Formats: sequence, structure tokens, C-alpha cells
Amino acid sequence: MLIILLTVTLPVQAVMLDDIRHMSDIGAPALALKLLQRNQPPAESGIAAWMEWERLRIQLATRLRRWQEIDQRLAILPPESDDGFRLWAGTARGRALLEQGKPEQALVAARQSLWVISGQDGSATMPLRRLIVRAYLNQGKLADAETAMIRFRQDYPDIDISGLQAEVLLRAGRYEEAARLFSERKGDKQRALEFLAQLEAGQKQPAALGKRIMWVVRKTRLKADESMRLWQLVARSAEQAELYVRRINALQKAMALSTTRKSGSDAGLDALFPIRGADLWDAYLDYGQYIGNRKQLLTGQDEQWAAAAGNATTKKPLRAAALWAVLAQNALDPDNQLRAHGKFAELLMKQKQGAVVLRYLYLNPDSPQHASSLPAAVNHQLADKALAWGNLALASRLMGQLTTAPEGKESLDWYMRRARILLLGGQIDQGVQALHELLDRYQSIPRQSLDRLMQVLFDVQALERHQDAIALFKRLPIPAGDLKLQREVAYWTAESYASQKDYASAAAMFLQSATLPGPKTMDPWGQTARYHAADNMAKAGLIDDARYIYKQLLKVTKDESRRTVIRNRMQQLLLTASREKKGS
Repeated sequence: MLIILLTVTLPVQAVMLDDIRHMSDIGAPALALKLLQRNQPPAESGIAAWMEWERLRIQLATRLRRWQEIDQRLAILPPESDDGFRLWAGTARGRALLEQGKPEQALVAARQSLWVISGQDGSATMPLRRLIVRAYLNQGKLADAETAMIRFRQDYPDIDISGLQAEVLLRAGRYEEAARLFSERKGDKQRALEFLAQLEAGQKQPAALGKRIMWVVRKTRLKADESMRLWQLVARSAEQAELYVRRINALQKAMALSTTRKSGSDAGLDALFPIRGADLWDAYLDYGQYIGNRKQLLTGQDEQWAAAAGNATTKKPLRAAALWAVLAQNALDPDNQLRAHGKFAELLMKQKQGAVVLRYLYLNPDSPQHASSLPAAVNHQLADKALAWGNLALASRLMGQLTTAPEGKESLDWYMRRARILLLGGQIDQGVQALHELLDRYQSIPRQSLDRLMQVLFDVQALERHQDAIALFKRLPIPAGDLKLQREVAYWTAESYASQKDYASAAAMFLQSATLPGPKTMDPWGQTARYHAADNMAKAGLIDDARYIYKQLLKVTKDESRRTVIRNRMQQLLLTASREKKGS
């Protein structure tokens, strides 16, 4: 009885809103957002209800990281919205802009929200003021960030944001002040910032601090971004303590974590903990030089360095990798450099996250080395990894450097896959060239493989490269007895001609597709192809030919709706011909 009474007395919208919250709470935020979008009342029907729905809408979109949607949604608010909602919306939009890597726009949005609203208490404007500090940091405007932070501290003395304040100090290189701040205050501390302050201020011995940080990482449940920064700090402390192996391992762990974390609004914070391939390369070089000095190896003794690396490969692969890195950097013979790069990369690929590490070392725009230094076998593996990461552009770039299939792979399938990756990755000219090279290589292709190859040619058409598609369709090695495939190829070739507005050629290919079994063929495929042939004849101005094909279709078409369409087309052609006669 109580449930019935509540259902009767509560507004329908409130019940629906509770249902949507429940959907979100049980782990279906996308469904909750879809239901909310479908049922949210318009602002005109009541601004109070609309604002309640809108808050939940933005909260759900935030949870789903739909930053662009939030930005667009909150850019223009109903004029009836109250100031409190406008401040909240300004903060939400500012965060969405920061998450998209747009600190300048976030700063403008925050300032606009503050300028147009007056009479609000400090607690209402505090989130926007804090967002302004973050926007300045993300822009790298340290002086402005520090000024904004000082004003924030003056206006909100009871709000402890020592973490953000410490970040400002650390970015400015004022490590002792940051360390003192952490020792004096308690609040929204961040472990990575506190450890960084202690390390750079010289308050802790680097080796001991690194050991302490590793304990925290292993014993505490942390988010990926925090773990990444802590491992980077382990590497930095290990560099100061000359703990070579710890430094390398920590950097590689940080790199592995960097691929799993979600991009966020902390570009300013990330500047304090950069993950760079050059740092890892230097770490390998430092370790390799250390080992070489102990073994009294000299630069230029390529064979001795290679022998030392080879001897360490089985039992101490990290040591071997470091020696190969030095040889790759310093070998006198370029061939020895390439061989060393290959050995180094092969050792890394045996590690769990080796592909990620090689991406930082060889594949990123700021990588210290170049992918051309890697052997084909490694690039094949990296191309597969790039596809698994969903990075088509990288996979395409790697495939562009490969010309032969990897050992043990079916060559024809690999060449088709290579062409498709090049096309989808934006290297269209290379993809088309790869298809021509495939057809040069294989004069005969099994039917099942031809079907797959046709799918790649459809990609060429989808990219609006119809002249290339026509040339490739004409080169397909179709068996003489396979009329079905011949008809299909003629049909799709006609589609490309039509897309180029070469209507006469399109009509000819459609007719070829229709009549390959015989001139009187009127199966469903043939009827469809004839209809398209007539349509293209009409576009080419061949009115009589088009009417003749339509008349043939009328004789065999049973479906009344299709007959109506054909009659209408014929009537349109009559009108067209009549107008042309009058005009002449």
C-alpha cells in the first residue's frame, strides 16, 4: 500500500530519474544516459526539473568520458538557468575542455562563467577558481598559475589544496618550498608530488627513496596514472644512485602503464613526469657503458662488444640488450649498427611489454631511434601489435616499410592484409600500389582468396578512388568458367564508372553483367543490372536505348511495385525527350 501511495504522489519525472540513477548504479551508465536523453523534459516545461535532469546527464557523460558532448551541451544554457547551475555547468564544461587538451578554451569558459555571475558565495565559485589554476599549468604559464594560486589561497584560506600548490612550486623548480609545504600541511596530497619534492630537494637518499616508492606501488591499490608516475620517480632516483637495472626496469614499467591509462586533464602534471623514449635509450647506454668499462671494451671494438653481448644473451638478457644498445650507437661499421639494433629489438620483444617499449624507442615522433633500423621480422611483430592497439596509422606506416611476408605466413593473405592496412591507415597511394604488386606477383588466385581480395577493392571504392578501382577490377585473374564472379566484377566496375559520371561506360558494364550467361538472361541479378544499365543510359542521354531496356524489363517483371517504378521512369524519359524536341 505504501509503495502504491508513493508511486501516486511522486511526480512521474522523479520516478524516472530514480530509475535512471539505478541503471547507472548497477553498472549500465551508457543505457542510463540513453534513457535520460530520450525522456528528459524540455527546459520550457519547468527549468527546475530540467536542471536536475541535466546535472545527472552531465554526470553520466563524465563517467563515460564523453568530453566533446559535454562541451557542446553546456556551451549554451537556457536563459532561465539560475546562477548556481551556471557556475556548476561552467566548471563541468571547463573540465571537459581540459580533458580534450584545450586549456586555453577552458580558461576562457571559466572566466566567462565568473564574469557573468555575481552575488554567489565563495564556495560556489571555488571549483572554477581552482580550474583556472589547472588551465594555466596545462598551458605552461607558470607565473600566471602562481598568481592565480596566491589569490586562491587568499580567498579560500580554509581550503587545503596543497597538492595543486605543490605542483605549481615543483613546475617552477622550487623543490625545497614544495617539500616544506608537504611536511607542514595535510590535505589533498599526491604521493608522486611529495616523493618528487623529497628527491629533488635532497631530503632523502635516492636509493632508499626509490626502494620506498617501489614498496608503495606494490602494496597500495593505485590508478594507472599514479603508478606510472611513481615508477618514473623510481627510475629518476635510480639514475641518481647509478642503479642501472632498477632504472631500466622502472622506465619500462612506466611505459607499459602509460598505454593503459586514460588521457586526462593533467597535462601540467604530466610535464613533471614525462615518459620519453630518449630516457630509456640513455639508461640502456649508461648500463652498457658501465659493463663495457668493467670488461675494458673500447669504442671501435665491434667484434668484442658483439661477443660480450652474445655471451650474456641467455642468462642475462638485460645486460646483453644494454651491450647491443651501445654497439648500435657506436659501431664503426653501419652493418654492425643495424645488426645490433636487430639483436637489441629481438631481446626486447621477448619481454612482456617489449612492443610498447620499442614503440617509445623507435616508433613515436620523438623516439631517439628510427623504425628503419629494425629488422623486418620485428617490424612485422610491431605492425601486429599496432593493430591490436587500434593504431591503424602506425600499423600502416610499418606495413609501408615491409615488402615481403613474414616467415611462416601465407604470402597471398599477408599481401592482401598489408594493402588493406595501408588503405585504412591513410596511405592510399601505397595501398593501391600494393594491390598492383600483388596482382603482378600472383597470376592465379584461388576463388576464396579472390572473394577476400574483392573486399579490399571495395575499400578502394569507398575511398573514392574509382579510377584505381576500375584498373584493379580489370586486372583480377578471374577463371574463364566462373561466370558468377565475372558478373559481379562487371557490376562493381560499372558502379565506379557511374561514380565518375562516365554513364556510357557504366551502362555498358551493367549490361555486360546482366548478359554474360547469354543475351536473353533475365534472372534476378540480370534484371537488376539491366535496370541500372537503363538508368545510366538515360543519364548519358541515350533515351531510346534506355526505353528499350525498360520495355524488356516490363515484359518479365511480375512485382507490381517494380512495374510502377519502371513505368514512371519511362514516362520521365518521354517528358525529357519531348522537352528536348521543343528546345531544338
